[in-house]
Amino acid sequence: MPGISLFKKTLFLICFITVLCATYSCSSPVTQERNQEVKKDTVKPDTIVKKEPEKIAAPRKEFVRTYNDNARFIAGLKGEEGSDFLKLESNPDWRQYAAWSNSVWTRLEEGQLKKVKAWAFQELAFSPPKGTVDIKPLTLFYPFSGADFLYANTLFPENEKCIMIGLEPVGKVPEIRKIPTDFWENYFLALRTAMDDILTASFFKTKDMKVDFKIQELKGTLPIMMVFLVRTGHRIVTMEPVAINDSGRIENSSANQYNSMSGIRITYEKENTTLTKSPQKEVYYFSIDLSNASLARKPEFSSFMDNNGEVITFIKSASYLMHEKNFATIRSLILKHSTILVEDDSGIPLKYFTDTSSAYTWTPQFYGGYKAPIPMFKAFYQEDLKNSYADTSKIRPLPFRIGYGNSNKSNILVVQKKKT
Repeated sequence: MPGISLFKKTLFLICFITVLCATYSCSSPVTQERNQEVKKDTVKPDTIVKKEPEKIAAPRKEFVRTYNDNARFIAGLKGEEGSDFLKLESNPDWRQYAAWSNSVWTRLEEGQLKKVKAWAFQELAFSPPKGTVDIKPLTLFYPFSGADFLYANTLFPENEKCIMIGLEPVGKVPEIRKIPTDFWENYFLALRTAMDDILTASFFKTKDMKVDFKIQELKGTLPIMMVFLVRTGHRIVTMEPVAINDSGRIENSSANQYNSMSGIRITYEKENTTLTKSPQKEVYYFSIDLSNASLARKPEFSSFMDNNGEVITFIKSASYLMHEKNFATIRSLILKHSTILVEDDSGIPLKYFTDTSSAYTWTPQFYGGYKAPIPMFKAFYQEDLKNSYADTSKIRPLPFRIGYGNSNKSNILVVQKKKT
């Protein structure tokens, strides 16, 4: 009997070892790999989704409400809750100005900007034709702009960064509460005069700007830009003085240390949205003479353009300056760095986009109509542009007035750079 018991124990031990080995072999790495390979082979390639790397968001700027409160007041808009300007809105001069401003902006929105927005949505979507440079969210470059944030934003609402350049000084934030109330009537009249041209004719008249922007309380482009920002449905987050340094990069500066390449950076966002849903955008304004002689003294400007990379350039009501030799430098920089140009006939002449010996090739699209410049600029008539508009089958409509032309003569040329 003891022998039988030993036999049973031995048999049991052999069975246990056999089962244990079988279990191990079923779960071995080789078997697991094969199982995984079978699973991989059963997955269709088009069902595999690659996860894009998450973009690191830039730190948000802190809201400094005094800028936005001030802008709403000089724009004739009621202040937001908590604004220090609410108590000033009972002033009869402000109330009269606010009524005028609201009326003018309502007519502008319904009569002009609504058409511009619809056209831009349809025509400036930039689905690139075959062979052209791919379109990405690029910086908007707006030379000879003056204070015209209005049309920059209306035509290009999606751009996160806009660089505007004009001759007019930057100026400063108007200090309304330091202006005697018995002078407010004159102040608001000056604001109306300063904005009248662009609200009715889509451009600032240079001779009027020289007068309006020298009025002490309105000195510089900043007050008008502030009005345009809040009137286009934005909240000003903060404003900072900046300058272009010797390396062509934008750096913070002191408000009392302006140099020949100084400017302002305005951070803004859509109003009436939560902070998490409204991306912050930036618009820069620099007061720079863009003539050849001036840029020859500012070699850092060329580096500045290089640092911004490819841009979309918008040119409107530019006094035909780049038709002349004295503005060849800025013209060449624009042609070099622009992926797309949107301009009226006062911008870069057509011949620079059709020259077969040029280093760049372009795809043009014409809008509106062209007869001749207004009498003041009759010397800049373009015969080749007139010929291009002769074939009406290739011309697309332009349902609004822009630049120096009237509703029958306004024109826009959109040119897109081809890959070389």
